[in-house]
Amino acid sequence: MEDFEDRYNFIFNQLVSNKEDLVGSIGYVYYKLNKVEYIEKYKNDHSKVPDYATLREWQKGECTKAKIDNYKTLANQRITDFYNQLHAHKENELDTLKQELDNRERKIKDKENTLNKKEKVLSKKENDLLDKEQKLKNKESDLKNKNEELDKLEKDLKNRTKYCHVKSKWSFLSGIAQSFLASLLFMFLCFIVIITLRGQTDLIAWITNFLRGGQL
Repeated sequence: MEDFEDRYNFIFNQLVSNKEDLVGSIGYVYYKLNKVEYIEKYKNDHSKVPDYATLREWQKGECTKAKIDNYKTLANQRITDFYNQLHAHKENELDTLKQELDNRERKIKDKENTLNKKEKVLSKKENDLLDKEQKLKNKESDLKNKNEELDKLEKDLKNRTKYCHVKSKWSFLSGIAQSFLASLLFMFLCFIVIITLRGQTDLIAWITNFLRGGQL
């Protein structure tokens, strides 16, 4: 029993202190790899596997402090390399993630700029439409004012036409009256001439007296 424990536990006990000893466990793996390599080399050199005594002598050589420290150094280096690789992998993942986030941010900014440009274009179109609408309202107001002016002019024209018709009627009546008065005057003059020619001096005297304001 003692030989069995010595055979299988003396290297393990020197490398691994407890179940959580990661460095010792990895160092023991390196020891096992070296042991397999030694056995394979021995088989190639001697065409047989090493016996217990030969293997025991090799194991004793592996149990020196220098060898144990070397196994632990290899284990520490392996752990360090693993953590470095893990860190590098995480760094690469973080760089990739950062690059993706930067690309997304750039795309978002591009979309934002595009939306801002579209918003400006729409705002300009809206302002143009508002200007056109205002111009149409102004034109509509101008047309309304012109229509009112035309209505006013039409009313004035109608009033003038009525006035012209009335004036024309009065002119016609005035012309008739003037013609009538002229006829009366002409007849009166003819009467005067006839009276004069007949020597009716008393009538002439009476007319003269009447014109001067005298009494009959």
